[in-house]
Amino acid sequence: MHVSIETTAGLERRMTVELPEELVTQAVQNRLRSFARTVRMDGFRTGKVPLKVVEKKFGKQMLGEVLGDLMQKSFQEAVQQQSLRPAGGPRIESRTATQGQGLAYSAVFEVYPDISWGAFSALKVEKPVASITEEDIATMLETLRNQRRTWSKVERGAVQGDQLQVTFTTRIGGGEPHGEVDKPHAFTVGSNAPEFDRQLLGAQAGQALTVHYQFPADYQNPDLAGKPVEYAIQVISVSEPVLPALDEEFVRSMGVAEGTLEALCREARNNMQREMDQAARTRTKQQLMEALLKAYPIEVPKALMEHEIDQLQAQARNRLGVQGGGARVADMPRTEFEAAARRRVTLGLLFSDIALREGIKPDAAHVRGLIEGIAATYQDPAEVISWYYRNAEELARIESMALEDQVVEWLLAQAEVREVPTTFSALLNPGAVDS
Repeated sequence: MHVSIETTAGLERRMTVELPEELVTQAVQNRLRSFARTVRMDGFRTGKVPLKVVEKKFGKQMLGEVLGDLMQKSFQEAVQQQSLRPAGGPRIESRTATQGQGLAYSAVFEVYPDISWGAFSALKVEKPVASITEEDIATMLETLRNQRRTWSKVERGAVQGDQLQVTFTTRIGGGEPHGEVDKPHAFTVGSNAPEFDRQLLGAQAGQALTVHYQFPADYQNPDLAGKPVEYAIQVISVSEPVLPALDEEFVRSMGVAEGTLEALCREARNNMQREMDQAARTRTKQQLMEALLKAYPIEVPKALMEHEIDQLQAQARNRLGVQGGGARVADMPRTEFEAAARRRVTLGLLFSDIALREGIKPDAAHVRGLIEGIAATYQDPAEVISWYYRNAEELARIESMALEDQVVEWLLAQAEVREVPTTFSALLNPGAVDS
């Protein structure tokens, strides 16, 4: 077998493979003999059909099958011989099979990039560090109380936090009014856009008011994005929130059987600690990935990019399908997904190469822990765990997640990690501003 390699562009390679005639002839003859032992033809007993008769009737078919098998086998042997790692299947550009000259074909494919690693100690990562304060516990208790709040009607103007029961019609972009005039709707002052809420302050039961608002240019509904809207509102009632007392009944309603405020605070602290630890790990991992991407920009195979874009489109379609957004996703150009796809493919290649280089493999205990974490959210965790271990595809996905976690931990042990003090609120709500 003769093999020649040509770099066409970037990661693309054109490999030409030539196989001698005797190899092709021998393979065809072997296939014919094997076929002749089982073929049935009129006038002959099974296994007694002359080879020449079989060749005359089935020769072209056997040749086609043999050539396909030889191409597949020789391609695998050739890439191993040349120490190549194809990223995706080959595209056969030309093939010739001539009597007396053997088989020759050209296969075009992409290869995985070669990564030149430097010292991982040069990676700089910031790790957020925080502790849970009594103020954080108090804020969490208020959040829990607000989740169980009730409403009491008041005879005054609306203030921040009040709820308005209203009916309204809308006029979008100067068009005709529309809406369900007689269907009550609740507006909570403080939960809408600030410019909308400001116009609700002071509203009283029985009052009619007009509220003006302009949708953001990047609003998720393109039919409304950037357009002005006018709300003609009729206020039915104004109600203020009533928070439950921090008593035994409330504590038990939160699932704390002991029924004491101390027990609720302890449970809240434990949950907050788990949330904070997870948020810190996520933020640190994001920092590490950004540092890795910046330090090792690599070219990615187009085949992997196309596959990842397909995956991102499918995910977006699933997310928006319930809201009727599937058609909008289909209309989006593939370029909209390129940046995210490139990032994911690049990180996948970097992580895979490190795992291969350092001999890191999915740890069975880590895999089990991830599965148990998922299963804990279901009614029958044992059945869910069993399902994952029976489903090879899903198990492989979890193993991939575990491997990524292990590579991250390995990299963090090599990198320069600097602890940065922060607060529980800032860690859990990055966009919020601490008072």
